[in-house]
Amino acid sequence: MTVIEEGEMKKFHKEGLLHRAVAVVLYNKNKEILLTQRSKKKIGEGLWETVGTHVRTGESAINSGCRCLKNEIGVEGAYLRFIGNFSYFAQLGEYAENEVVDVLVGEWNDEIKPNKEEVENFKWIQLNELKKETESKNPQYALWLLKGSELFYKEFKEIASKPKPIS
Repeated sequence: MTVIEEGEMKKFHKEGLLHRAVAVVLYNKNKEILLTQRSKKKIGEGLWETVGTHVRTGESAINSGCRCLKNEIGVEGAYLRFIGNFSYFAQLGEYAENEVVDVLVGEWNDEIKPNKEEVENFKWIQLNELKKETESKNPQYALWLLKGSELFYKEFKEIASKPKPIS
């Protein structure tokens, strides 16, 4: 499996080459999961997903996730944990996603500052609502989110079962 050098992403997607990626699933004190909508300038424009990126040469999944959080939504200092990975393949017009995705989770309760080059919009969503959407294979969601969501449902059931803090 290959990591992508900066500037090689389109080549990997055009040729459908297997590569590493990370998905960062942030949740807040209200037990909601952060979803971002891909910029119109990106492959898969307008699709909803969690924050994610490709792993670069010499970069760990955690470092890649932290870089992505800062670049896409202005988040710095989130503590991330690895919970597992999955692989998938999807054809998106002339491009193909062929990835092994490391899934990271972390809590974030501060401001989100979307970088419009990367993220068109964002929303916080309850786990049960997201589960309904992914189980119905809603085409507004990125295919990797539909395929990989089971991995983090188990994690978030435990988080959601803890009492909410009193505000």
